[in-house]
Amino acid sequence: MRLHWLVLAAAATITLANLAWAQEKTDNTAALAASMNVQPCSGTGVDPGSQHQCDLRETARLFLVVGQREAALRILCETTPALEVFRPEGALGPGKFEQNIAANRRCLEVVGIK
Repeated sequence: MRLHWLVLAAAATITLANLAWAQEKTDNTAALAASMNVQPCSGTGVDPGSQHQCDLRETARLFLVVGQREAALRILCETTPALEVFRPEGALGPGKFEQNIAANRRCLEVVGIK
């Protein structure tokens, strides 16, 4: 079940990141972001960790709707899937606090913020 939520979270993160990049290509980003189908963030069997990640993605999507690409990308770089992808020693590496800081910095660099 955890793997299912992780895959879903990663897919949503990639989708929202693509929307953020699409902002540069379209003048109507709000309509584009608003037109995306989203999964509800609550329901039976949703654990608090998954709920928090879903809330982060939904908040990022709303920032895109109002035209705040950088804010959306900053939020997406804080999601668990993004941190796991960019950790220097991988998702299962030691020292997760330090690894998460490095991962967040790397994510922000990759999306062109820092």
